[in-house]
Order: sequence, then C-alpha cells, then structure tokens
Amino acid sequence: MQSSTALAQALIGARNLPSGLPSIKSRSLEARAYEQLKPYPIFYFIDWKTEDRGPLPRCLPLVKAITWRGARWLFGKTPQIVVAGNSKLEEFLRAMWIKNRMPARAVAMARSGALDGGVVLKYAYDDAAKTPLSIQTLSLVDECRLYYNPHNRDELLMARVQYPYFDAAEGKTYFYREEWTAEEQVVYKPLDQELMAIGTGGVQDPDTFDGWIEESREPNVFGRIPMTHIRNVETDDTWGSGDLWDLFRVFDRVNLTYHLMDRSNQFDSEVNPLYIDLNVNEADVNRPLEPGQPLDLKSDNAEGGGKGDVKFPPTGNALRPAMMDYAKDLRKQIMDAASTIFIDQHEFSNKGNLTTAVLEQLYQPLIELTLEKRKTYGDNGVIEFFKNVALGLAEAGVSDFAVNESDEDSYTAQLKWQPFFDLSQDERTAAMGRVQEEETAGYVTHDRAIEEVALIEGREDVAALKEELAAEPKPSPTETLGGGEQDASLDEMEKTIQGLTRVAGKGAE
Repeated sequence: MQSSTALAQALIGARNLPSGLPSIKSRSLEARAYEQLKPYPIFYFIDWKTEDRGPLPRCLPLVKAITWRGARWLFGKTPQIVVAGNSKLEEFLRAMWIKNRMPARAVAMARSGALDGGVVLKYAYDDAAKTPLSIQTLSLVDECRLYYNPHNRDELLMARVQYPYFDAAEGKTYFYREEWTAEEQVVYKPLDQELMAIGTGGVQDPDTFDGWIEESREPNVFGRIPMTHIRNVETDDTWGSGDLWDLFRVFDRVNLTYHLMDRSNQFDSEVNPLYIDLNVNEADVNRPLEPGQPLDLKSDNAEGGGKGDVKFPPTGNALRPAMMDYAKDLRKQIMDAASTIFIDQHEFSNKGNLTTAVLEQLYQPLIELTLEKRKTYGDNGVIEFFKNVALGLAEAGVSDFAVNESDEDSYTAQLKWQPFFDLSQDERTAAMGRVQEEETAGYVTHDRAIEEVALIEGREDVAALKEELAAEPKPSPTETLGGGEQDASLDEMEKTIQGLTRVAGKGAE
C-alpha cells in the first residue's frame, strides 16, 4: 500500500472530482433552489404550459425559515473561546475571531452548511498585515475540493481551492486555483474563461480542463493543510448531510397543495361558474385535469346522443378548508422531521410566567438539534480549526504563543456556549450566588468567576469588563465578597454578637 505522502503527491493536478462529491453537488443545487424560492423541482414541469396554467409554481419559504432559524440558534449568540493552558493563544484567537467578523459570518456559514452538507474553514498568516490571521469560509461544493485517503475517511491528503473571479482591469473572468498537501503548496496561473471555451462550443469544467499551468511550487510552511472540513450533520458518509435533504418530496406536497388552492380560487368568485354536462367517451377527455383548465371536448360518436346539460353549481369551494388543514398537517410533519418548531405567540396569554425551564420544554426539538450541531460545528469543527491554526503557526516559526505539540493543553481550545434563553432576575441572582460559592470554595479562579457572571448577565465583552473592574477602587474589607478579609470581618462580627448576648443575659437575671 502506498504511503500517505505518495498518495497526496499523485493527487496534485488531478482531473477528477473527489469520490461522492458529484452527488453532493446535486443535492446542494436542489437545496439552494428550494431555499431561493425557485420553481420546484423544474424537471417535474418540463411540459408546463404557461399560457394555460400560468407561471411555474414557486417554493414556499419553509426551507429558508428552517435553515435560518437553525443557524441563528447555533451561532446567534457568540460562544466564548477559552484555551485554559495558554492565555496568549486564547487572547490571539479571540482577537482574530472578532477582527475577521466571524461572530456574524458564522451564522451565514451555518446556513450554507445546512444547504451544502458542510463548509470549509481556511486560514492564512501574514505577520505584517493589520489582521495577521485571515479566516476564509469556502463552499464545500463550489470553491473547494477535498481529497481524502480512500482507506481513512478522516485523513485529508490534498485540498484544492478553485473559484472564478472577474478582473476589472482586463474585463475578463478568470479561474483561480491553488492546491495544498502537508508537504507542498502549488499555485497555478489564472485561467482565462474564454480560453476554456475555444473549440469546445462552451466553457469546459475547470476540474477536468487539462490546460492548467503551474505558476509556483513551494514547501508548505505550516506542515499541514491549512483547512478544516466542517460537516453539517455527521453521517457515515465522508461529506456529511444537509438539514433537509431527505424532506424535499414532502415540501413538494406542501407546495403543490397550496398551488392547487390558488388554482381553485377562480371557483370562489361571486359569479357562478358554468358546468356543461356532455356525454363523451373517456378517450375524448384530455389528461391530466387541472382546476380551471380549459378543455376542448369533441365527440364524433353519433350514438352518444342528447344535448348538453348546463349546470349552475353553488358559489364557493367546500374543499378549501379541508385542503388548508391538510397543508397545516404536512407542515407540522416537516417541522417534526426537521427537529424544528413553530410557536404561535397568540397561543400564550401570560408570557411573563414562561420560565427558562418552560421555554426549554417548548423548544426541546430545536435545542436537541442545536446541541448535536455544537458537536459538529464546535468540537469537530471550530475547535479542530483552532488546533490546526496553533500547530501550523508553530511549525511556521511563529513562537509568540508558546505552543508545544507534545502538550495538548497548550493548543486545545474550548467553546463556552451561551444559554439558549436569558434568565429571569430571580434565576440570575441564584446563578450568581452559586458562582460566588464556587469561587469562595476555590473551585474556580476569580477571572473565571468574572467570565461566568458576564455570561449570566449576557455580556460578550469580557475583556472590557475585566478592565473596568481593574480600574475601579478596591472595596474595603467589610465590603469584600470573598477571601480571608471577609472571614476576619465575620469573626469580629460574631464576637460582637456573642458579647451583646452575654450583656443581655445578665440584664435579664
């Protein structure tokens, strides 16, 4: 069996997509069509006659609502980055995360992952730049190609970054490409899109085009591929899964139900429609029948006999309420299958008594899904990306953060997620009292206690809070909340109470 280095070397310049990626691209295109409210699915309506049936049906915004809600639940509240064994690295990662606008970009990243089945995080380092660490989010199906070891789905052998861009100076569209292995970085000359179309009748697929020319080939200074693949939902497949990939046929039923109700609106007018009863053969009726579709009936059978009977049915469509209930039931089944929930605020008359426990029960399906995604996007995603950054910078000679590869505590980060719901005032008081007891007992340090209190109060600028507290004057011993000075003041208070008790006892005698 070939070594990983040999396999990776052979993949440079490969003219094929990674195994399994074409099917993922197809699922992603379908998901994005539903999310963008395009006609659903277009191959079902090839023979659609717009002059008779009107414009193509479009998707309802159910997919958009579900994916956006899940992304906001996951990254809407920015998690706190903690590196317990390396404060310098912790400060650096927090600063770079903010300077790269990741607290806001992470929501869009999660939404793309829900549609594409995953995303890719890539970093670059330039000590002279204003933001030394640059973080990019790449589309798994459009901008990045990941080639894994066929015998080990977790070993990334080679990664290709490839995307089109427009050069305003030349007025042309080019394709950019670079490839990474653990040993090398290969950059290709930008490829003119017009060149790819010469003699072919159309633009060729850049993945299979054989006209790429290497511009440079250098050693990989990071000693590892500077990319991390984040799977949206973990599966046995290498590429993961999207949120709603298995539910689109159910979405079709919902969209079709609403479309048929729209078509039936013409029967709900105040003017009674006309029905003509003709004796015709079944072969004379056009199929399929649509509500409101004009029919041209003609019978050459003289034996049919009889004149046409004109009918005036009553006004209104009695079937519409049943169809509305059917559509609502389908939507509920979709919400249950997607582990999300729709809360009608009009059903709650006393919202002031909804405690955190009650809210967590109401939103339990969405909470369970978010907790699973905190593993894929957090533990197996952003955390692994931070490890990649720390070890890559150490290999590149950046010694500012004292990262030791043999000491996992020096580069292993954690994400401290914020609670799903804000606590009430009574719940905050109880939570802060517990933090105070933990600090007094020595279970947490004073700095960690400040962070816990900031989390309870919903403050994200923990560093600014610490600076404010450091600038304020120190409290007197009797005002100190914890420590030996408080114990001493309590001892003095207890002696005073005992003395007053003895004096009161003598007076009673």
